[in-house]
Amino acid sequence: MFQPSLFDKRKNCVEGVRFVLTASAAEMATFENSWMKAMMSTFPEALVRPFTVRYLEPQNMLDGTARFAPYGLRVIESVLSEFYGENSVAVVHPSNLDKFVGTNTEAVLVTTMDPLGLAYVSTTYNPLIGFGGEALNRVEFVKLMQHKVFQEHHVKKIVGGFGVWQIRDAGLQEKLGIDLLVAGECEEWIVSILEKMRKGVTLPKYIRTVKLRDFAKVPLIRHAAGFGAVEITRGCGRRCQFCSPDLRAKYDFPVDHVMREVEVNVRYGCNSAFLVTEDIFLYGSDAHFNPNPYQLKRLLGAVAGHEAIRRIAFSHASLVPVLLSPNLLDEITPVVIDKSYYKRRGRRFIGVDVGIESGSVRLMRRYMNGKAYPLSIENWPEIVVQGTALFNDHLWYPMYTFILGLPGETEEDVLATLELFDRLKDSMVFYVPLLFVPLEEAILRNSSRATLERMNELHWEFLLGCWDRNLSTWAEDINPIVRLASFFSFPYMRFIHGEKCSNGFIRFMKLPLVNPVRGASWKRCETDYCAQKGRTALERYLQ
Repeated sequence: MFQPSLFDKRKNCVEGVRFVLTASAAEMATFENSWMKAMMSTFPEALVRPFTVRYLEPQNMLDGTARFAPYGLRVIESVLSEFYGENSVAVVHPSNLDKFVGTNTEAVLVTTMDPLGLAYVSTTYNPLIGFGGEALNRVEFVKLMQHKVFQEHHVKKIVGGFGVWQIRDAGLQEKLGIDLLVAGECEEWIVSILEKMRKGVTLPKYIRTVKLRDFAKVPLIRHAAGFGAVEITRGCGRRCQFCSPDLRAKYDFPVDHVMREVEVNVRYGCNSAFLVTEDIFLYGSDAHFNPNPYQLKRLLGAVAGHEAIRRIAFSHASLVPVLLSPNLLDEITPVVIDKSYYKRRGRRFIGVDVGIESGSVRLMRRYMNGKAYPLSIENWPEIVVQGTALFNDHLWYPMYTFILGLPGETEEDVLATLELFDRLKDSMVFYVPLLFVPLEEAILRNSSRATLERMNELHWEFLLGCWDRNLSTWAEDINPIVRLASFFSFPYMRFIHGEKCSNGFIRFMKLPLVNPVRGASWKRCETDYCAQKGRTALERYLQ
């Protein structure tokens, strides 16, 4: 049913396929199924291209279409194939666009997560490094937008995906020649949009779709998704104000649906399963976020039991469910641990992204009150400490993300995060501090964007303290090299970031010159910056 129509696709290549789907080379790349390697694409191009160039090359099927593609692009491929016919749709690597775009092509549809390097990781670490040019993501996306096929053929250029807000807010839609930006879930709307464009109906340059409510309209993917990605839940429902998936009601895809997509990935040569979810522990949970160990174990048992699957990974998890159900990890860890992607000192462990965000109960109560539900947010630091201990006891070594610069953050809030960080000092955790970004779909979308310029000494102490601990825990072999490099780069870092970063860097270099900066003064947000709702920082970065 899902086998490629080799002869028909080649025949269509002469005149072009009606709808061609693609993404930038950085977002089409699978990076050997490692999301850690994939994060390199968010860093300055000059620094990471030597290490990523081989990943950016196309991985093609015999007919020239892409062997792997972003999961969301595969879903849209299925929607269009069902309506227009499979031979009217081709998913291709950008380097192969000229082989599929022709006189019969109506539109090229592009998906993107971080087109301009303005998402959390890019915004935090590119300015921190301070040299090496723009993010690889941005370079490859602009390269795609300037592909020669758009000059040679009069085709519509449609861009969708989580990152389209960056293009709109930067005012680059016209400059990049994009006919239409589509934000939001598209399964239910993309055909209607394309039909209106075909009939000449005038559409706005930017469309935000209505949230999907009938998940029966989400079709099975027909070809392999990068990383072996399979969506198992959509939405969260905890309503954290900085996040967009949290504002969607949670939906669990049936085990049969998930396994049929796993089978598609396997059929096209992928032996790993990356389970995409806002929280793996909430699969099958009730309306009060109480976990369902039976349903979760049934799902994971089915995936792990597939004879062709060699590695399993999860996108996100949380701590509260494992505290509500203390036996949850006892039941599911043995099911997946032997097929975990991650290994340390010859021993497999389970890695997963967990958003801690802050150690400040005040900020958590204000912006993320539902994150601890049905437990009390007033006990958030203790929830993190106890949940981390339970994780580690079962060989779950998570990646914790923290957000610096949330609206209204004070010195006391940062101190609370530092105190929580101190309490976790003996835990097996990989820490990733990030600057606050006002995402479009989030409640805080009109708030001020955090920047390195507005970080104070406490922020620097936390940011560099996280990476100091990461090096000591996870990179013992290169630890001395990085310390030495930081010693020689210190004058440069102090020059571009100012005196406020000095103590943090000195501590990072392990020089016993200063004590923790726990009494630093808090620099309030400048009036003109706050009034601009963060746009001045965005404009300055894009110049």
